[in-house]
Amino acid sequence: MMVKKMLLVLGCSLCAASFAYAEGKITIGATIQGNKSTFMQYVVSGMNEAAKEQKDVELVIVYADDRADKQLGQVDNFVAQKVGAIIINPVDRAGSAAAIDAAVKANIPIISVNTQTQNQKIATAFSGSDDVEAGQLQMERLAKSIGFKGNVVFLHGAMGHDAQVSRRVGYMNVLKKYPEMKLLYEQSAEWQTDKAQSIMENWLQTGKPIAAVATNSDSMAVGAQNAIDAAKQRGKILVSGMDAIPDVMKSIGDGVIDSTLWQDGIAQGNNAVKIAIKAAKGEKVSNALVPFEVVEKGNIAKFQKRAADRDALVKKYF
Repeated sequence: MMVKKMLLVLGCSLCAASFAYAEGKITIGATIQGNKSTFMQYVVSGMNEAAKEQKDVELVIVYADDRADKQLGQVDNFVAQKVGAIIINPVDRAGSAAAIDAAVKANIPIISVNTQTQNQKIATAFSGSDDVEAGQLQMERLAKSIGFKGNVVFLHGAMGHDAQVSRRVGYMNVLKKYPEMKLLYEQSAEWQTDKAQSIMENWLQTGKPIAAVATNSDSMAVGAQNAIDAAKQRGKILVSGMDAIPDVMKSIGDGVIDSTLWQDGIAQGNNAVKIAIKAAKGEKVSNALVPFEVVEKGNIAKFQKRAADRDALVKKYF
């Protein structure tokens, strides 16, 4: 009886050894956009858990360091090694499309996780959440909190990233409903706390009134709130993030940051591996969508319990 085996590669390039599909064993190659994001640790932990629970599955994980060209090379290597299936967390909506093309051309199933490419329709399946829905939920929460009027600003993730593009669509869908809400500024902080803080400081220095800040991630929400606090504007400008990381969950409980969105990265990663295994076996597969949920002070206790369980799992792998 073949022993179950899982291999986690924490490097940025593939090992020279072949991970070819062997009789009775499925090898899944996974390329993740980067390993610095807390949220992507949730996704990868979910992937590892799913692989560990399966018999005769080998999971090989590499990181693209936020470079679409590097990600394409990683997929090309997986193709050359004839893995049973590929999971891709695309670096860029347009730039990572070539990686999908490469897998499809080689007739290897490829599953996108968390984000999508512009040619997603030719991929085997998608495991993630609806980022347009995320933008709408976040902006509806802020709209209600500011009385459906006032200037809002957007702090985006990396421009061209699927989540950035789709969440902005969601934001604008909501703003169109409320004519007394106006978009004042928008800029990319590339998911980074320091950049978000610097941008927010510049906006505050203009003296123009800001009622709310919508950020594509909790890391940027922290930066925006730091700038607001330094300007002694706490409580006057509301901030909302996404991903429900521990620092932001605590801040919401303390009444500082207004809200965040719970995005179940563990479920996304777990589902991606399960889909990949089925696809490698030639079975029919479909997309797996996990809904977003708004986290605010009124329901924070429920989500703090879920976050504790999530973070305990992540500590097993990071």
